[in-house]
Amino acid sequence: MTPLDEQDEHVRLFRSAVLRFYSRHRRDLPWRRSQDAYHILVSEVMLQQTQVNRVIPKYERFLARFPTVHVLASARLRDVVRAWIGLGYNSRGLRLWRCAKIIAQRHGGVVPDDVEQLRALPGIGTYTACAIASFAYGKPHPAIDTNVRRVLSRVLFGRDSVSAAVLRRAAARVFPARAARRWCQALMDVAALHCRSSPRCEGCPALMTCRFAPKVARALPRRPSGSAAPRKAAFAGSPRFFRGRIIRILSGVGSMPVARLLSEAKDGSPKAEGARIASLVDDLRREGLLRIDRRRRRVWLP
Repeated sequence: MTPLDEQDEHVRLFRSAVLRFYSRHRRDLPWRRSQDAYHILVSEVMLQQTQVNRVIPKYERFLARFPTVHVLASARLRDVVRAWIGLGYNSRGLRLWRCAKIIAQRHGGVVPDDVEQLRALPGIGTYTACAIASFAYGKPHPAIDTNVRRVLSRVLFGRDSVSAAVLRRAAARVFPARAARRWCQALMDVAALHCRSSPRCEGCPALMTCRFAPKVARALPRRPSGSAAPRKAAFAGSPRFFRGRIIRILSGVGSMPVARLLSEAKDGSPKAEGARIASLVDDLRREGLLRIDRRRRRVWLP
């Protein structure tokens, strides 16, 4: 399936919904309160293969002990390693210490804002370099880690993963250069809160444009005859799923043709869903949640 085009309405809806979600529900993480590139460098190295809740206390204590690049660069390695204990993969502490030395000696103590210069530092790969450039300096570089890759692969292609080259091109096409920092962090929050290995589609801001969500609904196991009913109905593919999708689609536009709304709302779903979604649109109209001009065949939120 072709990724969403830059000018496609889906892209605009995807972006606006994700950024709106981030403004309301973003995780309050200490490194997000700072745009100091050194702070972000420390956090990104710590977050490599380590869960956020384990990193937070270590990050704060580490910066209290080594508050600047120069302090870290002049520290003894054993002190750095001791401060790192508990995070695992202590070689990361070593590489961070070496990074600090290079930054102090070659860059005057200022973490570079150039991705290639960042990639030249010990232990800094493409993702970490892009994350630092984006989060600290607002540079338009998509920071694509495993979790963000999963979100974009599912939303844009309806698959758990696509090739790195294909994903890079698609990510660049939907990347909002003027909101680089917020966009990358927002996708990470979507991944952490909703688009996990086992998706939690309910409440996901990407739901309205996600090509993978209908597959989640179809993949849910059917209840054998005579078995007890589940305590809670599956959300993906349910009436609430489509009602939410309809409202989210309309939330980003003034008005749109009814036929287009029905097409977008059932995107990726079986053809039989068309009549069901049309009925839900009518239900929403009766409830006052949307309005329809039947003569012009357009629909909008009141």
